[in-house]
Amino acid sequence: MVKILIFTAPYGNGHRSASDAVSDYIKENYKGYIEVRVIDYFETLTPVLARFAAWLYKKLIQYWPTGWRLFFNLTNLLSHTVIFQPVNLIGLAKARSFLKAYKPDIVLSLYPLCEQVASALKREFNYFSAVVITDFGAHNQWVHPDTDLYFAAADKVKEDIINLGVPHERIEVTGIPVRMPFRLKINRNEMRENYRLHHRFTILLTSGGDGMNWMKTLCQNLAILPVKLLVLCGTNKGLFTKIKKLSHAFSNIHPFSYVAPEIMAELMTASDLMIGKAGGLTVSEALCKGLPMLFYRPTPGQEDYNVEFLINKGAAMLTKDLNDIITKTKSLIKQPDYLKELKANTIPLGKPSASEEICKRLLSRWLEDSSLFLKSKR
Repeated sequence: MVKILIFTAPYGNGHRSASDAVSDYIKENYKGYIEVRVIDYFETLTPVLARFAAWLYKKLIQYWPTGWRLFFNLTNLLSHTVIFQPVNLIGLAKARSFLKAYKPDIVLSLYPLCEQVASALKREFNYFSAVVITDFGAHNQWVHPDTDLYFAAADKVKEDIINLGVPHERIEVTGIPVRMPFRLKINRNEMRENYRLHHRFTILLTSGGDGMNWMKTLCQNLAILPVKLLVLCGTNKGLFTKIKKLSHAFSNIHPFSYVAPEIMAELMTASDLMIGKAGGLTVSEALCKGLPMLFYRPTPGQEDYNVEFLINKGAAMLTKDLNDIITKTKSLIKQPDYLKELKANTIPLGKPSASEEICKRLLSRWLEDSSLFLKSKR
């Protein structure tokens, strides 16, 4: 039986969701032939460092986003060894022990630091090493010398990787993997009826897994428009309570706490517009559902890639402040043809079959690599 180990990370929900999308597809379609395990590299092998890094990341994003952008841009100029190799040494011994015990045939990484470790130990354990880049741009920390195969979200990402020195034949353009509910076709009219949206312009407000406190002010301003607001508060219980109270004054506000992928897919299908941040996984899910986007306060660094890509493709717009959100929303309500144009531009960008393509191409390349290895030993 072929063993596939998927390394993921706890920073944001996107890396884990994309990892689960690939894992679920393998379990559904290769049962009895492939064994797959998803491991949160940091929580499993470096839990203390993981919690500190997650805390620091959230604080930087919340209180000093410019600092995170500086760090992101600086590390894009440095080699892997300057900053990250000393950090990874903390978990390298545990990673070595884990790999020795599990003996994977393939290691698939969905986070840059995970791939650094996978690449560093590849020759020692003789597995096939691959990486899924989970944004619409490639930071140089994704690229490592012993990585066999790269999966890119779009042709633009492939160009970025080539510019970082990777041969084009080691790159496959597949899209970012999304979970099953986003791969299925859902009847939009039924969803709008189920959620009692009727013929109202419907906005899906997203904030990332933790929720963002600016959403209350935004909801108050949007609620006076002829719209329905589906407000996702994530795991932020305080924000959910505030929006719930606000919904007593505005009947067109409908708050949700954390929602399962099935519900998220339904809400995206039923909505006319999504307003929020620009995480790679969230925008990929929206693209699969043909949902245009207004971005507000994207996380500096990785989300800048996503914003630039989608704006250039005519599938999204960037807003500079809360007033700009209101202005652009009013414009879209008054100009349905422009909204249709944005929606039409999302369709070719959606890659609902990304999980399938990644699995098929990964196995094909692994078999090819294994055959070449066996021939070299004869």
